[in-house]
Amino acid sequence: MEATFEKICAKCKGHCCRSKVFLVEDDVKRLKRKVYDKIPGYMIQDDQKKCPFLDLKIGCTLKHEDKPLDCRMFPIAFKYKDGKATFYLNKRCKYWKEIPREWVLATKKWAGKAIAELTEEEKIEFSKMAEGYPESKLMSL
Repeated sequence: MEATFEKICAKCKGHCCRSKVFLVEDDVKRLKRKVYDKIPGYMIQDDQKKCPFLDLKIGCTLKHEDKPLDCRMFPIAFKYKDGKATFYLNKRCKYWKEIPREWVLATKKWAGKAIAELTEEEKIEFSKMAEGYPESKLMSL
């Protein structure tokens, strides 16, 4: 299913990579160890307001398994309230209508497990990303 989404991302040329990315502690550790040693906190953007791992000619320079949780989940977003995560499809993805339903469902399931492993603070802070989107850009899953 990764390949299906990678094809969609190739069409887009990193539109979603021109926004802030939330990093959980595991992301910070993995990125420091593998490719990048100066991550400025939990929200990353370079001086050009894009992800520092985005090459405008080739797209994301990270392997799928090295990408932050936020990137691997996109365009799935979640809101966390009263100990429960509610998932949405983020229609900020220009190609959201082309994403196969089976990818959305499988990613939601995988993301639910990944989010369950986060600290309470990470769940709350990560959830704030989706809280900033207009309701018209979020479709309940």
